[in-house]
Amino acid sequence: MGTPAGFKKRMWIYLKEMYPPHIRFLYAILLYSTFTTLLCHIHHQTFQFYSITSIIGILNLFTVMLMLRIMDELKDREIDSLLFAKRAFPAGKVYEKDLKISLIAVIITFISMNAFYIRVLFSAILVLMYSILMFKFFFIPNILRKNLLLNLATHNPVIVLILFHLFNIFTVQQYMNYSQISWFDVILLILLFWLMLFSWEISRKIRSAEEETAYVTYSQIFGRVGAMLVASSAQTAALLIAIYFAFTLSLSWIFLSVLSWGFALMLFGYICFLKWPNPRHSNLRSFTEIYILSFMAAMILDSVLR
Repeated sequence: MGTPAGFKKRMWIYLKEMYPPHIRFLYAILLYSTFTTLLCHIHHQTFQFYSITSIIGILNLFTVMLMLRIMDELKDREIDSLLFAKRAFPAGKVYEKDLKISLIAVIITFISMNAFYIRVLFSAILVLMYSILMFKFFFIPNILRKNLLLNLATHNPVIVLILFHLFNIFTVQQYMNYSQISWFDVILLILLFWLMLFSWEISRKIRSAEEETAYVTYSQIFGRVGAMLVASSAQTAALLIAIYFAFTLSLSWIFLSVLSWGFALMLFGYICFLKWPNPRHSNLRSFTEIYILSFMAAMILDSVLR
């Protein structure tokens, strides 16, 4: 195993390659802030960014994403060694024991920071238990490994559980009971964020014909156009929900302007790939990320104007 210094060095190499802390932490800040800001608007509350609860919420996102990343690394070791041999773990830059120790430490941290309130602890345990089921392929690995759609259907709900967990943190931060919650809008809000993250999951596994390998993609299952239609439909549905919130919550004109710009740029990327289906235009994941970031930027700018 080597020295503690060796462990730290290997894990830092792994994190820089597979989970850049500065980028992931910034993403956690943006996601938590935009989600919670909209929850505050819905319930006529003021978002308390500089608070212990907000710090806990951001750290929750950071740690749970890291937990899922390490779990994916361990459970996909065999296929990654064949298809992504240059990655840190298959290449031997980090050891299996390093990842297991880190995973235990992340899980302990995740549960510990949520032990301050029973409602939050309950949803944290739900997220953890579902993540463990995913890690174990729901105890049917031979079936899920061979079926990407079934794998998506069983794994994707973890996003909803994470968003529900963030919602619970919000209720504690604002001293609110469930009886005070506008459930219709909260469900729509969770659906909005889930649709954006769902579209990201689809778009990152769409490739041109010449890029296809043994790695199963949605473009292999649905065809290039069909997979693009699935992703763009989710993105359009998210846009419609965002427009609903823009009007019902009286968000500023800049919110719709920035969001529309991001959506238009995303569509441009899709149209380019539709017209020129080659590796140069196949990176739809980047255009989806621009769309998601435009939503977050729109919320931040709206908050500044307020």
